[in-house]
Amino acid sequence: MLAKILEDLWLEPELLEALSEQQKQILFFKMREEQVRRWKEREEKEENEGKTTKATRPKKGYSKHVTWLLGRDGDVRVSVIGEQDEFRSSRILQNLMNN
Repeated sequence: MLAKILEDLWLEPELLEALSEQQKQILFFKMREEQVRRWKEREEKEENEGKTTKATRPKKGYSKHVTWLLGRDGDVRVSVIGEQDEFRSSRILQNLMNN
């Protein structure tokens, strides 16, 4: 019975209800072990066949990156929420006045 459950990775709901919590935990642990075993087996098979995996696929021409706003001193700019930035505020006002 256990072999059939591990082969299918499925269990009748009525049968599941009849199990105690400890039996359920053991069963789910065994099912997870079987999933991991199958995954490792598939990965090894793909490596032996020379197929590329996600880790070995060539990167596309782009990637994500982060850029930091720099302050007047050339260092990373830090703004504290709630404080008014006089430089920025005056620039915004100038832009509004000129438009």
